[in-house]
Amino acid sequence: MPNSSWDNDPRSLSKFSYLIYAKMAPSLAVHGTACFIKYNKDTFLVTAAHVITGWNPVTSSLEYITPNIFSVMIYNSDTKLSDTLLLDITYFKENSIKSFYYASPDIFLTKVSLLPKYEINIITIHTEDYNEGYLHSNIYCYGYHVRSDMLPSELIMEVPSSALGNIITGLDQLVSYPGTQTIDSINYLASMQAGGYGQGYSGCPIFIKKNGNDGFIFGGIGLAGDSSFTNMAILKPQEIIKAVNRFNEK
Repeated sequence: MPNSSWDNDPRSLSKFSYLIYAKMAPSLAVHGTACFIKYNKDTFLVTAAHVITGWNPVTSSLEYITPNIFSVMIYNSDTKLSDTLLLDITYFKENSIKSFYYASPDIFLTKVSLLPKYEINIITIHTEDYNEGYLHSNIYCYGYHVRSDMLPSELIMEVPSSALGNIITGLDQLVSYPGTQTIDSINYLASMQAGGYGQGYSGCPIFIKKNGNDGFIFGGIGLAGDSSFTNMAILKPQEIIKAVNRFNEK
């Protein structure tokens, strides 16, 4: 059955991160992190678009060709075993906007309706949570930072690892990048602690620690990092709400 609750312990947030992967070759799998969100009455699977398209949103170029079928690891309470949710992403790959991450939202989402036997942890989004920018607030995230040469049979044995950061441009601010004239209105930036965030975190749900002991709010999805993974660009939750509304208007 769906579960959308968490408490004040950051470790309770790991259950909202799901492994998304596709087999590329006998000894290679492409992978990232996904999550399930609920907005109004609809539930969506969400991840970073570049995870499934192979498009590099930092260089705005095709990095590799991905398969048309991706798998998301979920838990089947009937069998007490891991199961897979299969996604045919052919249409999305052919029709998605391919650009820099700061020019167009780097997001894939699709509406899902799952049987009760699947235990899914769902993040409920509340628009009233975003009336402030949360500048300098701490963020927590869990992602699948694993080797790219792992087999799918090895990947499904992995668990998400944690990363901690601090917001350096608020959710209500624009981002300007040094040495360029680029103005980014769809993402915000966080400074990440060393040793946590890395490849495979793309698409991971971000949680912002509220002031005092009031718990967390959903803070968007992790996208791109610099070469040393010291900073992370995060798609604003307001942009995810817009993406949901665009999806429902189709």
